[in-house]
This record gives sequence, C-alpha cells and structure tokens, in this order.
Amino acid sequence: LSSARVPQPSCLVACAPCAPVAPHTLCLKPRASPSQPQGQHLPPLLQMATPQQPAPAAALSSATVATPGGPTRSVLRMPVPEYSGIYKLHMQASATLGNENLRELLQLPWGVGRNEWIAAKTVTLFEQLVQLVTVLGDVCNPGTCPRMGCGKNITYHWADETHPTPRSLPAIDYMSELIEWGHQKLSNPNILPQDAGPISDHSFSPGYLAEMKQLHKRMFRVYAHTYTHHFADFQAKGTEAELNYSFKHWLFFVREFDLVTDNDTNPLRRLIDKFIANQNAKEEAKGGRELPVAPRNK
Repeated sequence: LSSARVPQPSCLVACAPCAPVAPHTLCLKPRASPSQPQGQHLPPLLQMATPQQPAPAAALSSATVATPGGPTRSVLRMPVPEYSGIYKLHMQASATLGNENLRELLQLPWGVGRNEWIAAKTVTLFEQLVQLVTVLGDVCNPGTCPRMGCGKNITYHWADETHPTPRSLPAIDYMSELIEWGHQKLSNPNILPQDAGPISDHSFSPGYLAEMKQLHKRMFRVYAHTYTHHFADFQAKGTEAELNYSFKHWLFFVREFDLVTDNDTNPLRRLIDKFIANQNAKEEAKGGRELPVAPRNK
C-alpha cells in the first residue's frame, strides 16, 4: 500500500481503472459505473459524497460533507499537518518500503527518536487500514457480518470515551467507529506533537504509548476479521498478496516495538508464525538482517 499519494475516491486505492498504479495497493472493486454512485458501498465515515477530485494529501484533519441519506460527517484526511516532523518522517519511510527487506526498514533509524518513529509509522499504518476498511465496504455489511468478530467464538465489542459501555456492532460499523476514533487520536496534538522538525521523546505525553498500543490492538482486529471472513473475496480478485503485504507491514512493526501482545494477536497465530518463518528464511538467504548505521560525515 502506498501512502505517498491520495487514490481516487471510487475505490480509495490504486487499481487498473484508477491509474497511475502504485505498488502494494489494495483494490477489491472496480471503478463505480454510472449506474452505481461512487461511495454508496462504504461505511458512513468513509463515504466521500462522490467528489470529482481526491482530497490533497497534506489536507488537515477536519472537513465535513453531507453523506447520502445521513447527517454531515467528517471526511477522513491525513491526521497530521504536512509541516510537522511526524508527517515528513512518515512520507520518507513510506517511499522506501520494499518486501524482501521490510523488517530492516521498520527498525528505528539512526538519529530518530523512538516515540517519533512510532508516531510516524503509526500514521502510515493507519492510512493503510483506512484503505482496507474502504475496500471491505464492498463485501462487508450488517447482513453478511452482523457482529465484529474472528470466527464463531471471538466477538469484539466497541467502547470509547463517548460510549464507555462495550456494545456489539456490525463489523463494518465497528470498523467505521475505529477509523473515526483513531483519526481523532492521531490528530490530537496532545498525543502526537505537530512541531516542525525532529521531536524529542520528552515532547510526548506520559500516556502516549498506551494510546498507541490501544490503537494497534484494535487495528489488528480489522485484519483478524478480514482474514477469517473475507479472505476468499481477496482471492477471488487476485489481491491476496497486497492484503498479506499490508498485514506484514503492520505485524513486523508492532513486534519490533512491542506494541501488541501475543495474546492480542492469538486469533491469527498460525498465519503470523508462517509470515515470520518466511521472512526469517528470506533474511537468512541474503546473509541476515542489516542493522541501522550512523550516516557518514561528509
């Protein structure tokens, strides 16, 4: 999934009808036909009110549109402003991602603060999750998935500061709530500083890491639901490789920085073990994983 461009609103990801094509992008549904208005298959927060042009990549976090048949809702945009150090670091990291050396590129770079790197990569991963949820809007609805879960025995309930009592929601509604809640967290300067230039770890609030861990824990649930209930949909369109890449990007990062527990990700344990074993084999074949090194003085 590429985070360096804003995809067309009909699918919110780059696909054949939405050229130019970027690497590692997800698309499950072709461009909407004239008989099918754009955006009608998306959860409310992600409906773009059929704009003719994509929003600018560096747009700030707040804008509103009237969604079809519903109240005015927020349009999700980049949660941090383009002048901020976190945004610039997010863009730099996104431009260098590959597959063979994915774990190497997710390591803490030389000279970058741990908290700042976690913030920048979380913005990238959250943007990818928004794209995934948008794609799922084509196949996941209250009729097909009346609850947010992973298999028959695991159900995830939603709770937040506004509704602290956990409640069961259809899967697509849970994911829509997650996208809106996560965007509010990432656009909150009290959680992610929006200073220009490098940011000291001391600039982050004491509760910053707890907020990031909670966000990533909930992000995993989208992948768990997708693999358990909708993987066949991606296979049918031949896009399972892109889904796998997106999940591995998230997985290797959160493991590198201990942002989730094994218990959090246990529902996909067999798949995770397979991805880790495959990545280990790739790294061993090229002589091991390279560690970040200090830049040479010019």
